[in-house]
Amino acid sequence: MNDMQLSAHFSLREMLFSETASRMGRDVVPTDEQVANATRLCQVLLEPIRKELGRPITIISGIRPDWLNAAVGGSPTSAHMYGRAADVLVAGMSPDTLARWIRQRGYPVDQVISEFGRWTHIALPDTGKPRNQYLTATKVNGATRYEVLV
Repeated sequence: MNDMQLSAHFSLREMLFSETASRMGRDVVPTDEQVANATRLCQVLLEPIRKELGRPITIISGIRPDWLNAAVGGSPTSAHMYGRAADVLVAGMSPDTLARWIRQRGYPVDQVISEFGRWTHIALPDTGKPRNQYLTATKVNGATRYEVLV
């Protein structure tokens, strides 16, 4: 099952990989709902973004069960827990640049967050209307602070 292709360039294995889970000696085992949502995320956002960019996208965090989300300090309402978000890297592009590039093209996103200058969080809306939030996350005195991406 882990070798399942979710779209032309993205596999379930990529969406399940986690350095934190590996360090903990645990496997990420997705639910059917998480797989369905991750498939939609790849087909509606990640694959079209990759195609238009003309560059590979590396997923550094995708599906997270509750225990993994807690271990990485994720939001208790994180879209990762539902398979609707991925943290990504694109070689040669900063997280801010990628976030702005996505915004300029009007993809149907729930959130795009340039996180800590290290990666870009891309989230698909549930079934409702996309919020189209574009944010920057920084750490201030140990707390995460979100601001509108300019």
